[in-house]
Amino acid sequence: MPPLGFYGKEVFDPLYIVAQIVAVQSLYFMSLGAIYWVMDGLMGVPLSLDQMFTSEPYSNMSTRIAWASVFTVFLNVPVSIMGLMWIVERAKKCLDFCTTVFAIHLMACLIYKGLPQHWEWWGCHIFATVTTVLLGEYCCAMREIREIPISTSAPRRQVS
Repeated sequence: MPPLGFYGKEVFDPLYIVAQIVAVQSLYFMSLGAIYWVMDGLMGVPLSLDQMFTSEPYSNMSTRIAWASVFTVFLNVPVSIMGLMWIVERAKKCLDFCTTVFAIHLMACLIYKGLPQHWEWWGCHIFATVTTVLLGEYCCAMREIREIPISTSAPRRQVS
């Protein structure tokens, strides 16, 4: 397939993009689950899918389960950034993939128990998504720049 003008020098490959989405989403849910498992163990709260797919744990921010949920979402940001760097690799694609992860998570919440009702859930997840986008773009851009070999040394002249 010839390269499309709006897509840069890369060839548009929908199967590859779907594979990247599946990989990023899988990493997101696996790491979120693992971090929930650790945080719940440390905080002494029971592990439940409700923490991942409902806003109920956020209903009373004075509880340990609420803080375990908030910390888990924010501790998952560095893992998501590493996933963007390894799987997506391009800074200009970070916004697309991060919003896709958030949208699929929101759809999973809708299927599980409906639309999250508490503003704390929305604030926490939107802040984590924005943070992941910004830091992911920065880290991917730094990686893209680093991989471009630039020679700064000038040819040496012999002084007579």
